[in-house]
Amino acid sequence: MIFTHLKQAWQLLRQNKLFSTIYIVGTALAIASTTIFAIAYYIRIAPVYPEYQRGRMGFIERINHEGSKSSGLSIYALDNLIYSLKSVDKVSGVFVNDNIMIDLGIENLPIKSRVRYTDPTFFEIFSFDFIEGKPFSKDEFQNSSQVITISDLLAESIFGTSKGIVGKHITLSGNDYTICGVFKEPSTINVNSHAQIIAPYTIAPAYPKYHSSEFVGQFSAVILSDNFDAVKNELDEISRRYNTGKAYTDENDKLTFPNSPVSNLQRVLGAYHGNDVAEMIRKNILMLLVLLIVPALNLSGMIAGRMDNRQSELGIRKSFGANRYQLLSQVLWENLFLTILGGILGLIIAWLIIYTSYDWLIASISGSIPRLIPGGHRLTPDMLFAPAVFLSALIFCLILNVVSAILPAWHAINKTITNTLK
Repeated sequence: MIFTHLKQAWQLLRQNKLFSTIYIVGTALAIASTTIFAIAYYIRIAPVYPEYQRGRMGFIERINHEGSKSSGLSIYALDNLIYSLKSVDKVSGVFVNDNIMIDLGIENLPIKSRVRYTDPTFFEIFSFDFIEGKPFSKDEFQNSSQVITISDLLAESIFGTSKGIVGKHITLSGNDYTICGVFKEPSTINVNSHAQIIAPYTIAPAYPKYHSSEFVGQFSAVILSDNFDAVKNELDEISRRYNTGKAYTDENDKLTFPNSPVSNLQRVLGAYHGNDVAEMIRKNILMLLVLLIVPALNLSGMIAGRMDNRQSELGIRKSFGANRYQLLSQVLWENLFLTILGGILGLIIAWLIIYTSYDWLIASISGSIPRLIPGGHRLTPDMLFAPAVFLSALIFCLILNVVSAILPAWHAINKTITNTLK
C-alpha cells in the first residue's frame, strides 16, 4: 500500500511540476533555516573536539572584591580559593591573550597569535589530539620551563609542516621558547578551547604581576563537576568565611563570586542566572515554532487549492468504495514524499550556506573572533553531520507534512460524493 502511494506521489509530481517545485523549494527553505539554527546551537552545546565534556563543564569567571566589580580572578585567588574546591573533579586556570606576536625573522613580518596560558589540568579537561610530542608536564609548569605547545595550523604557517618540529624554537614577543608538542587546532567556534599556542602561565611575561596577593586579575577557571549547585554553595561559603568579621562600609567591597559557576549551556544561551535557562529555551522554541508555522500555513494554502482541483478524483475513488481514511492516507503520503524531497534539498542548502559563509556563522554565534591563522574556522564533520541534526530535520519534515496537509485534506475528503462530482 505504501509503495502504491509513493508511486502515485511520483506520478503527481511529474504531472504537476509547478506545484511540486514550489512545494519542494518552500519546504527546503524552511528546513534550511531551521537546520542552520539547530547547527548554530549544536556545535556549541554538543560534545565536539576537543570539548567532549561540555555537559559537566562550568566556568568561574568573575570575582568582586574591594570595589573591583565583576573582574577576573588572580593567580592568588586560583591558588588559595579555586584550586582547593572539593565539589569539582577538575579545575584549571586560564588566561587568553590574542595579541602575542610571533617573530619570523628579519625577512618576514611578525604575525599575531592567540595564546592560552594555563596549567597541565587544562589538557585533562579538553581532549586535544597531539600530532606529535605531548603537553607540557606538571614539573615543567612548576619549574617555569620555557616550553610551549602549538597548533598544526600555526606550525604549517611558520615551518611549512606540522611534523618533525618538536624541539624547535619559536620567538614570542622577544622571548625564546621550545616546542614540546603539536596539537590539532580546534575551530574558533570552540571559544573555550581554541588557541594557536597553549603555554604554562608560569612563563607568561607578566607572571610575577599575576601572582600578587590580590584576588582580582585576568584569569578564569574552567571546572568539571556533576553538581554545580554544590560548587555554588562552596563558593558562597568561601565568601561568607572571608567576609565574616570585616567591617565593610560598602557591600561592593565584599568578596563574592557573581553568577558562578556558569555551565556551558548557560553560557551559550546567555542565561547567567539559573532561572534564565528555562526562559531562554522557551524563546528559542518560540523561534522554531515561527519557522515551522509560517511555511506550514503557506503550504497548507497551496494544498487546499490543489485539493479543490482533485475533487473529481476523490469523488470517483469514494464511489468505488474508498473510505476517508484511505484517501487521507494517500494525501499524507503524497505530501510526505514531497516534504522529504524538500527536506533533503534543505539540508544540502543549509550545509552549502554554512560551508561557504562560515565567517558569518561564527560572527553571529561567537562574536567577533579574528582569523589569526588561515583555516582556523575549520568546521569538522562531527559538527555538521551529526545524528541529532539529522533526527531534528526528520522530525521537522514529519511535523511540517502533518500540519500543512491534514486540515485541507480532511476538509476535502469529508465532502459528499455528490459535491465532489459536480
